[in-house]
Amino acid sequence: MSKNWSGAISAGDGWVLFSGASAGNSLHAHPALQITLAQSGRVSIVGPDGKSVSDRAILVRSGVRHRLEPHPDVQVLLVEPQTPLARYLLSATPDAPVCAVPSRLAHVLVHGPEAFLPELEPRRLDPALERALQALRQVEDGIDVAGAARLAGVSVSRLRAIARAELGAPLAAWLVWRKLDRACAALTRGGRLADAAARGGFADQAHLTRTMRRVFGVTPGMSRSWRRAPAPA
Repeated sequence: MSKNWSGAISAGDGWVLFSGASAGNSLHAHPALQITLAQSGRVSIVGPDGKSVSDRAILVRSGVRHRLEPHPDVQVLLVEPQTPLARYLLSATPDAPVCAVPSRLAHVLVHGPEAFLPELEPRRLDPALERALQALRQVEDGIDVAGAARLAGVSVSRLRAIARAELGAPLAAWLVWRKLDRACAALTRGGRLADAAARGGFADQAHLTRTMRRVFGVTPGMSRSWRRAPAPA
């Protein structure tokens, strides 16, 4: 099997979906909730304890170190932890770091995230955290964690504690995720590595490569065959 991932990436409000062949990847962790679906057979994911979970669809919680075994035809959905979809999925799946997804939820990937209508009203995020995350989405304009905390009306330490409890990962990890989202968007549009690093706010290409391996388990070179999928009609 090829050492490179090959497939298409589509994205929406708070989610990214990869469809194609997965290849090598190292143990990694990201703040996004992950659901992986095998289009045929079963997919296997190695969790933080070194044990493998195999099923048609598998969920990995935010901040959990894991590694996806290579598969010729999978869909990998990454959902930002503050979104209603992520919070609903957490309420509807077993409380385990890595677990099989109930068959009734498999259609989240089969039909696409935008077509998924939650059966339950998810619990809202802490209002202060919601205000802070909204502000931090403007990080390209210079808003930092301290500024977001002021806008949210809480201290920086309180904001970090709320984020850890509500998102399942440190606020710093969420900020890195946003930077990688911008850099990867540039790469899938055919941009040069240097331009993608600059777009994401990384110091240089090496900084982007190291961060991408730590968070996604792959390097930009391993993902060069990815392409941006057409926007839904």
